Amino acid sequence: MTGLSISTIKRIDAGTLENITIETLLKILRVAGALEGVSSLVPELPESPYLTDEKTGKKHKYCKSSYKA
Repeated sequence: MTGLSISTIKRIDAGTLENITIETLLKILRVAGALEGVSSLVPELPESPYLTDEKTGKKHKYCKSSYKA
């Protein structure tokens, strides 16, 4: 089912639910079949400049950490 308590579902239905969490909102949207619409609200992230080698211009397959303990 939704993973929400019956009392939460009743408050949603009655319109009395306040301070809704993102988690609860996503559960409601998933059950309503509207979760896919959320992706249109979030912009695409640009490609990270850290994924491209400055010298060659080629994309890295993975990033090495230059930090040594």
